Amino acid sequence: TTHLVGESVLTNKFWFLLYFVDTPWDGINFAVARLSGGIERYQSLQFVALAFITIVFVLFPVRALVSRRGLWLIPLLMVALAVGSMSGHRYLIYITGALGLVLAVTQRFLTPVRLVLFGALAVVFLGTAYAVGDRLPNAMQRTLYILPGFPANSVVRADADATFEGRKAVRQLAFDAARDYRKVGRGFTSASGNLSETADNLEMHLVMGIFYNGFLGLLVNTGLPGTAAAILYLLGGTWLSLRILRDIWRNGADDRFRRLSNVLAALWIANVVSFFFLEGSAEHVLQRFTLTAGMLIACEHNLRRRRMPAPVTVEEEDELPTAAPQPA
Repeated sequence: TTHLVGESVLTNKFWFLLYFVDTPWDGINFAVARLSGGIERYQSLQFVALAFITIVFVLFPVRALVSRRGLWLIPLLMVALAVGSMSGHRYLIYITGALGLVLAVTQRFLTPVRLVLFGALAVVFLGTAYAVGDRLPNAMQRTLYILPGFPANSVVRADADATFEGRKAVRQLAFDAARDYRKVGRGFTSASGNLSETADNLEMHLVMGIFYNGFLGLLVNTGLPGTAAAILYLLGGTWLSLRILRDIWRNGADDRFRRLSNVLAALWIANVVSFFFLEGSAEHVLQRFTLTAGMLIACEHNLRRRRMPAPVTVEEEDELPTAAPQPA
């Protein structure tokens, strides 16, 4: 939540607070866009919204959505999504949908009646979004532009399409650079020390190592050996996540620790897919996945311990009935 403070003070007189808090990685770019008349976006809102949604799913099982609690939980989640959509990130829709789907499957929430109920809610939501789409704030329109045929205005369409075309160009740049670095990789670099004063968007991505494709990002920054090691590492975390999801499927998610394990495993799988096809920063393997991997190890270990029978103490052994002596 400190990102909220850091991003909101970039364009006002309270900028000195940046001595104490940080900004999200695109916060300065979004601030420049706001000042130049572009779409008003706040990246920190996505982080806060996603964190809030995951906390809700740790505190409450998915089945709570169709209980009396669901009368306020569903609107609460919708408000969180609405606030997060002011970031303009279409990624929020993807990650929330993937998280909800994995949780619903592993907690055995999906039944024919519930599918009809939530299908009807989805139709109402989508119908409303398409009906008023061009009157929503531009940042919210950009988030919903992931939906096919969404009626965004011309400014939003131009911005989103430019991002899509820019990412295609960045991936092609990474593909060309990978030929030179595939043996050992170039290592991780610092944008502040390597960017020229006239650097364009493509040069910035090349220096920072963000190519929106995980395989290409690993190949450029770490070479074939590093790519193989990173993929092995991610596969290990995915294997752990699947073990946790299997445990939740078999034994339920009736307490907060089990739901925390469920959420972490679901996020790992969603983030791995996102890493390879949407984001692709090789540094994210170190920044995002390492802490989650440690938590997955702890979760899987404790879930396994819960399945083991409790050890019998000395006092309990003394109280156990002994077998009667057999006649000779």
